[in-house]
Amino acid sequence: MWQWPFDLAQGKRYLLVLSGFFLLALLVYAPALNGPFQFDDKRVVLDPQVRERRDFWGTLASSLCCEKERDGGAMGTRAIPAATVLANWKLSGMETTGYHVFNVTIHALVAILVVMLVEEMLWWLGTQVQEVQKVQEGKSSTSHKLQAKSSFWFSLVGGLVFLLHPLASQAVAYISQRYVSLTALFYILTVVLYLKARRLEFLKRSDLALLQGQTFIKKPFWFYLGAFVAAFLALSSKESAVTLPVMLVLTEVLVVRSGLKGVGEALRLSGGSRTARSAQDDDADLKSVSASSSGERRGDWQVWLVLGMFFLLALKVPWQIVTSAPPKTVETAVTSFLASQAVVLEKPDVRLNRWTYFLTQFNVIKTYLRMSFLPYGQSIDHDYPLETEFRVWPTGMSLLLLLAIVGVGIYGWHLSKRGEAKQKLQITNYKLQINSKIQNLKLKHDDRRTWLLVPLAVGWFLVPLLVESSVIPIRDLIYEHRAYMSLVGFVILVIFLIYKFYDRYREVIIVGLVALLLIYSGLTVARANVWASEVNLWGDAWRKAPEKDRTNKNYGFVLTEAGRLPEGIERLERAVELNPTDQDYRITLGAAYLRAQDWEKAKAQFEKAVELAPEKADGWNNLGVAMFQLKDYEGSLVAFEESIKQDENFYMAWLGLGGVQTMRGEIDEAEAALNRAIELAPGDVRSYGNLISVYVRTEQWERAWEVIQVAEKIAPNDRDIQLKKEVVRQKLGK
Repeated sequence: MWQWPFDLAQGKRYLLVLSGFFLLALLVYAPALNGPFQFDDKRVVLDPQVRERRDFWGTLASSLCCEKERDGGAMGTRAIPAATVLANWKLSGMETTGYHVFNVTIHALVAILVVMLVEEMLWWLGTQVQEVQKVQEGKSSTSHKLQAKSSFWFSLVGGLVFLLHPLASQAVAYISQRYVSLTALFYILTVVLYLKARRLEFLKRSDLALLQGQTFIKKPFWFYLGAFVAAFLALSSKESAVTLPVMLVLTEVLVVRSGLKGVGEALRLSGGSRTARSAQDDDADLKSVSASSSGERRGDWQVWLVLGMFFLLALKVPWQIVTSAPPKTVETAVTSFLASQAVVLEKPDVRLNRWTYFLTQFNVIKTYLRMSFLPYGQSIDHDYPLETEFRVWPTGMSLLLLLAIVGVGIYGWHLSKRGEAKQKLQITNYKLQINSKIQNLKLKHDDRRTWLLVPLAVGWFLVPLLVESSVIPIRDLIYEHRAYMSLVGFVILVIFLIYKFYDRYREVIIVGLVALLLIYSGLTVARANVWASEVNLWGDAWRKAPEKDRTNKNYGFVLTEAGRLPEGIERLERAVELNPTDQDYRITLGAAYLRAQDWEKAKAQFEKAVELAPEKADGWNNLGVAMFQLKDYEGSLVAFEESIKQDENFYMAWLGLGGVQTMRGEIDEAEAALNRAIELAPGDVRSYGNLISVYVRTEQWERAWEVIQVAEKIAPNDRDIQLKKEVVRQKLGK
């Protein structure tokens, strides 16, 4: 008879913890819950190509396997986050609270998975030995229950550290960076389900569950299936999930294989104590575990076959990256992709290349590590120096630090193996030892195996960074959300330290943990306040990087949007000084001058913009606007026509062209241009307003009234439309 493959009692406990985590996360992130769309959010969420996709399920289904179009209709390796953004848009539109609550929910789910992950690790590295000893010796289950309960509480502390750590704030408060949190969700879920599947295989082979009196036997198949599904979803959330198979191999070697050895040794030790059981019972149980051990050896090829399937699944990411770029034939697509990647190496004059990025990442990883332990200096936009050559300071020292971290992991593994070697020597003479000596040996066994948490912490910190902190150059050298999953490594290290010193320094550790969680909560609330508005976010970034061009530009832009024109223009002028060759900076400064009605300065900036990038429509369009304000209608007409020449689908240029043609009395041409603008952007009410003005100018009141009816459906409270409506109403006598 088929049985439900999950422990419902344990599920209720996790559900209770999840509820608490969710409420706590809502509390610390409350200041950011009404925060606006920030930075890349405007590209990911507000882009019409994102909002106008056909439907949620159609987008999801077409994106998971292939990326057939480049218009935003399919997102390929990031299909899952793209589908959730679309779902949020369908439900909430421009209201950001729903987006933020979704991000907080995902963060709480990741935190509960961290609890489950640590609990599984502790089971394999310690708790399961207690189970075996209890069964073999026929003892009361009290000590085992205490051990299991301690593991759960330690794991719960780990989940809280992850939930409240301020380094996670960017992945939570930054709406579009649900890419990272969703990837972490499915990534960690895959490892948890894999560990549970391996655990159930062990219990089934050793008959330990039956020996413990359990009548509910779960099937490993369901957990393996769940792990494959979760891995597929992780690989459909972000490219960095391609490291997942490496993490599974690390988990198999350090957790499962070590745990299986620990069980075998515990059973051999228990053979020396037959206080409550008969020799016949002991022999039967030892045969059961012996069969389990031989079964594990015979099943090695099956385990590696399963892991190999995860590696094959990971090929989904490079396949989608290659096939997503035209041309679509496999051979030419691969050639095109490799050629585009090689360009970075073939341009020695370009400062950002594979080598300089690789060198810089030694320092970046050091910064991620420092922010894990000391989370200060956080920012949306760090002013991080690019290392163009290998130097002893800081690159050499950062490399030494990373090597030291890896060395610590290896040393932790060595300590666990050294304890194992000593123990084997003692086991050979265990029959000559008294029972108390054997019990002491068991405690040593548990203690030395937990040293494996150290290489696990190192692995969980470094492996998730293998893609974004390697030789693949990314324009932004550092982003805090990239270290989101690496926080799991920090959590495992914290749990290791608690596990080692809890008995000796219980009161100190409890007080220290409470203080740490309160500090983390306060820092996270402070970061949430920063994310509550664009002015707060970019003001914080500018204060921490006042000489970076982008912080000046973005802070100046949001200040002008907030109506603080003098401050905004000052920052934008500084941005142009720092980066005078960027066309976008010139356009942004010119737009600020337009707001300040300084038409001549605006025109000068736009002229420089079209000089820097004459092939871009945006610069010509803005130059046309400035000339229109200066009443240079001839020059304005030329600028708008040039903008349309560069991009015939740039609706703003058609809108401006219609306006200047109206002023020149070219009514038919103006009507055609404005209708084209409406066709390209039917949701922009300004085109309707200008078309109404054309009809009012030519006294076509009925046609004006028809356009007003359409415009009101789009923007019922638009002041300009309402004023024109009143004029037309009076003329029509309505």
